[in-house]
Parts: sequence; structure tokens; C-alpha cells
Amino acid sequence: MANFDAQILDLIGESTSLDETAANQWVVEGAREIIMQLPLTLQEKCSDKATLGDGSPNPTTLDLDTASYGKVLYCTRNNGSYDIPCRFVESHNAHLTEDSTATNFYATADDPAYFIRDNKVEIRPQPTDAQGGFVYHLNYPTSIDVSAVDSLASFPIEAEHLLVLYVATKQLEQFLADEVANEDSELYAMISDQYAKLKANYSVSLATIKGA
Repeated sequence: MANFDAQILDLIGESTSLDETAANQWVVEGAREIIMQLPLTLQEKCSDKATLGDGSPNPTTLDLDTASYGKVLYCTRNNGSYDIPCRFVESHNAHLTEDSTATNFYATADDPAYFIRDNKVEIRPQPTDAQGGFVYHLNYPTSIDVSAVDSLASFPIEAEHLLVLYVATKQLEQFLADEVANEDSELYAMISDQYAKLKANYSVSLATIKGA
């Protein structure tokens, strides 16, 4: 398969030029937008696992204030034998996960819980390196060279054509802005028609994959 830049040029016209510096940013933005809208079955393909433990070497919490970290899908904690799914607890009830009298919230090794507080994921009981906690979260790409790749790791192949469409529409938007300045009404109309078709194609394709 051709690299992303060649696929984009196929859509916008090979006789035109692609702003690859901008395209490298657009494809990152597009990946984030698309990943956030995918059904859970496809989001699983965009996920990564972070391990929590005693603090050395594994951190005690997961800081979500990181460009590549997205929505938390679920968490598990090892009880010494198995990885047990964690219940989600709202942050205002987080302290109750350590209160043995709060039967609806108290967390144990066989009934662990997690919460997000101060944009950090915490698991209770506190994971250890021997009984780790695991946070499964969406993983966003932060750097993509459209001239060097034709597919992305941790991104569903079913959705890669959406990335190409996304960048192609962004490039056409830039062309339209240029033609407004150039006052070439005929060329503007031609690009505008092409943009509308690709934008509609993107919307339909995204709606289709969201319903998968």
C-alpha cells in the first residue's frame, strides 16, 4: 500500500502539492478525532496498558495529563492469582474505597475499585509490584510522518481510510483559503466542489464505522 501522502494526493489530485508539515499535524489530529468516535470493539485496537505498583519501578497512579493518553476503558488488579476487573467509583466517593464500614464502596483484592481524581487513575487496594494494577486506556499517536507510513500501529486498519480522507479535506480547506486571497473564483468553485464531496464521504464513512 502507498504511503499516506500518496493516498492523499490520489484524492486531492496528484498535480497539486501537499503541505506535508501541516499534513503531519492534521493526521495526528484526525487520529485523535476518529479514535474518540470509534465503537468500543475498535477502540480496543487503539488501547495500551499501564502497570501500577509500589512506585518503583511501577508508579502508584497513572497521570492522564499526557498527550498520548486517552479515555480509560477499564482497569484490573491482580489478587495474587488472577487479574480481577475493577469497579468504577466516582471521585467524591474515593475515600470510601478504604473504609471497611462502607460496604457499597470498600475495595478488596477480590473486589477492587478504581477512580479518577486530579486527572490521575488510582486503584484500590493500592497495587503492589507483586499484585499489580493495570489501566487499559486509549492511546493516541503523537507524531506521524505521512511520507513514511502506510499504516499505524495501535490503530484499526478498518479506519485508516478515514485518516486519509480527514487530511485530504484539511488540505483542500487550506487551498480554499488560498484561493479566497487569490480571488480566482473558477478555481475556488472547483476546489469547493471537491471539498464538499470528500467531506461528505468522510462523514458517511465515519458514521458507517461508528455503527459497526
